[in-house]
Amino acid sequence: MSSPSLQQPSFLLANLKADATTKPLIQRCQDLLKIIDEYPAKRPDDEAGV
Repeated sequence: MSSPSLQQPSFLLANLKADATTKPLIQRCQDLLKIIDEYPAKRPDDEAGV
């Protein structure tokens, strides 16, 4: 299973700003949930291999 390609944060932020003017709120919320699921936050112990 390949990991999704990481995009630059500034590019993601620009997309979110553009979507805020073109997509309805429910669609933006669903998109954010999808992004959160695809890119989970790293815990501090993840890098140590614990």
